Amino acid sequence: MSFIIRHLVLEGKTKDEVKNIVADVVRAISNAVKTFQSNASAAYDEDNCLTKLNDLATYHNHQLKEAIRELKKDYPNTVIVYGDYYRAFQRLFRNAESLGFDGASSQKACCGTGGDYNFNLTEMCGAPGVPVCRNPNEHISWDGVHLTQEAYKIMSEWLLSDIVPKLHCPI
Repeated sequence: MSFIIRHLVLEGKTKDEVKNIVADVVRAISNAVKTFQSNASAAYDEDNCLTKLNDLATYHNHQLKEAIRELKKDYPNTVIVYGDYYRAFQRLFRNAESLGFDGASSQKACCGTGGDYNFNLTEMCGAPGVPVCRNPNEHISWDGVHLTQEAYKIMSEWLLSDIVPKLHCPI
């Protein structure tokens, strides 16, 4: 996402134009999730997540790893490291309770309103009257799009512990 935003800024887009594009991306993701939602239990994995969307993420990550392997061949003196955000989130999600998160709220946004996920695209976090939970550190999701500070902290610790040794440099 940040690459896209940087590219748009470099293309002469104003800050407001970039904000609108980001909002469009969030809407597109939300609409994709709604499109794939189903009453059929086979549409969901063991974590109650949409299998088709996770399959897409897994496919994307496989393609990314292949591209990195090719780049490493072309640039053998360059260290290129893959950060497995998907696996880090999966680890966080599957161990939510042991990491201090409220298991009953693992798929609910801390700041939001409505539905199974406490998320409503027409009443996003920050809008007047949209409530915030008492203890964000017990939630994984802040607003249905972003994680809470505590969730990002745990994921970043895991990602860094996985990535730093691959950099082959003293810290």
